[in-house]
Amino acid sequence: MEHAPTEILLNIFRFIDDGRTLLDCVSLVCSRWNSLAKDPRAWASVCATVQCELLKRNEKSLRALSWSVRGHAALHGNVLHSISTLEQLEELTLAASSKPQYSQQLKGRLPSLRVLNYSVLQGVDRVPFNHREILQDLLEGAAESLRRVDVNLPLYPSVVQSLSKCVKVTRLTIPIGSVSGIRRMTSLRELTGVVHSQLDDVSTGNVEALTDAALPALRLLKFETSTGFYLTRCLAAMLAIARAAPHVSTLKVQYDTSSRASVENTVVEMLGVLPDLTSVSVSTGGPAIVPR
Repeated sequence: MEHAPTEILLNIFRFIDDGRTLLDCVSLVCSRWNSLAKDPRAWASVCATVQCELLKRNEKSLRALSWSVRGHAALHGNVLHSISTLEQLEELTLAASSKPQYSQQLKGRLPSLRVLNYSVLQGVDRVPFNHREILQDLLEGAAESLRRVDVNLPLYPSVVQSLSKCVKVTRLTIPIGSVSGIRRMTSLRELTGVVHSQLDDVSTGNVEALTDAALPALRLLKFETSTGFYLTRCLAAMLAIARAAPHVSTLKVQYDTSSRASVENTVVEMLGVLPDLTSVSVSTGGPAIVPR
């Protein structure tokens, strides 16, 4: 076991459902196991109470945390409170499906957060409002420190407003219906806009809000599109972003075959407003960059 790969050991530890075993036995075997026992990936089977204690024991040392709650289990309120005490946390990944138990535990917290990945797992027809509350509080609390944000859920206007305050973000992935929040992100270098039938509720106002956008630092622009009722508005938003970012050098567009004509016509228009392009990829599968 001394030379066992880290991932294998973590997978073994995930089957331990007695938190005390992790806390008081596994961690005492050796320095390596002590380190792995503190890894949140090893805590999958322990109860929320022990998860909170594990977080508390490591609140001074944790720099990165990935927390995924699948099925009908919810993000426990006590766990969220424990996460809020991790003042040194720089990277946070939260993924859940059910309605979280949230009462503003994260409001104004995590001032050192630099990377935020927030996703609602597949199979959710309607995103619980609490997810948006959590995301808004995370964005507000770390507005000055965030450098990368990846989000897969549709954003309410209040959350878009919070996103717009994160002006130091350099890498961003969001549903294209929320792109009005990027209008003043002058440090943004990489943008991925996701168009999905459940995420592409783009209002005319959102598109119009991009007419005076300025994205001088943007160099990589990527869109992932599928069919949807709002596809026409999404394509209009894509073109508006291109007009706001004249220095883009790499353009990637991945689309659903049923929307081929509309997407490719928009791409042609984008080529006309992006004079600095050096590589372009337009595909229905994995991107293959080709010289312009």
